[in-house]
Amino acid sequence: RENNRGRDAFVSFSRKSGITSIMSAMTDESTMEDEAADVLGCETTGQPSSYETLVEENRRLKAQLHCQESQLRLHEQERLKQGRHIPPPSAHFPPCASTASPPVPSPPASSSSSSPSNPLPLPPVHSLSSSEISRYSRQLLVSRFGVTGQRNLLSSSVLVVGAGGLGSAVLLYLAGAGVGRLGIVDGDRVEASNLHRQVIHGDSQVGTKKAVSASARVRDLNGSLRVSVLEEDVGYGNVASVIAGWDLVVDASDNPLTRYVLNDACWLAGEG
Repeated sequence: RENNRGRDAFVSFSRKSGITSIMSAMTDESTMEDEAADVLGCETTGQPSSYETLVEENRRLKAQLHCQESQLRLHEQERLKQGRHIPPPSAHFPPCASTASPPVPSPPASSSSSSPSNPLPLPPVHSLSSSEISRYSRQLLVSRFGVTGQRNLLSSSVLVVGAGGLGSAVLLYLAGAGVGRLGIVDGDRVEASNLHRQVIHGDSQVGTKKAVSASARVRDLNGSLRVSVLEEDVGYGNVASVIAGWDLVVDASDNPLTRYVLNDACWLAGEG
């Protein structure tokens, strides 16, 4: 049977999950390349038109970023001030042509007969708290990601098999980006010879199980992260139960047997 054995996949997907839709807006490489060319002022040859053009474009982008951050702050302040829900700003912000404050929606006319003078505040439909908006503000400004992408990321789960050199980077960036639930699987212990490349661990963790050490680091990086730890290796006997219930499985292992076992299990889970 054909089961992708010929490809040494870095990431194994379960087709049941559908988490790939979270980043689907960022997979159109041709569109992203075109946008990058527009931002950098590149011509068809891919070379920058001039250093001065790049400097000026950098200044313009910084000014636009400052304006959009101000819009986010003003929106949140107005929402808290009025004690009611104001629809969240769109991920596609209007151009910041001036330093004037963005228009604030005026409250609807109240009915003296039925509406209370101080209505209870309604939760925002985007379900992002003020602290989450502040923490992930840079990501919220990314075109085609925005509030919807961040909300999907916060509700997703990712299992990372291997907390070594590759797993260190994957775990740290997933935790920082705001994935909702993170699983760490590794049966090895931290050794001093690991520390130069497995940057999620430190001197004080030498001798500790890598899964435990890595979980402490990602919790310190993001306190709202939910972490599951499995201090054992993955094999044919346990792989089905290990990957069950996760939206995405990342193969960061360091041996061919584990890679093939994970690939087979994820492929079968996607076809079942």
